[in-house]
Amino acid sequence: ADLFPDNVFFLGEKLSGLIDFYFACDDLYAYDVATCLNAWCFEKDFSFNLTKGTALLAGYQSVRPLGNDEKAAMPILARGSALRFMLTRLYDWLT
Repeated sequence: ADLFPDNVFFLGEKLSGLIDFYFACDDLYAYDVATCLNAWCFEKDFSFNLTKGTALLAGYQSVRPLGNDEKAAMPILARGSALRFMLTRLYDWLT
């Protein structure tokens, strides 16, 4: 669960590479999706971009559909992911 924009590389509009798989698929797959929603679907003014979020979920589900329990858990998983990465970055900044 570390698919942040700084771990994804593009050449023009084409995906050219991914790095940092340390935490990927280490827990609930839906947690990885929640992390991606947090990392890729918010704008600079901190508003959630529903178009991006819908596209991300549709793309993911075209390969691996989310179960009803995963969909129901998505809000708490997204909050947990946001809190986890905020605290990690705060710790790194303080130490």
